[in-house]
Amino acid sequence: MVRIYDERRQYMLARLKDMGFVIHVEPTGAFYVFADARRFCTDSYKEAFRIIEEIKVDVTPGIDFGSEGEDFCVFLTPIP
Repeated sequence: MVRIYDERRQYMLARLKDMGFVIHVEPTGAFYVFADARRFCTDSYKEAFRIIEEIKVDVTPGIDFGSEGEDFCVFLTPIP
């Protein structure tokens, strides 16, 4: 299971970076990635719901983690 989780984490990080998201701190044991979305939005709440509706990816607005989380999106890695 550890290997599978690690593969999914690495895949998620690579894809987010390829899309232009900035990852300031790569997670090493979490099931989510806190990604800087300033390149794409100024309202993480609206952007998260746009991603959910249009792209069908699990994401939470960074603002849910406090005012410092604005302009970030929290992507959830798939769990088997």
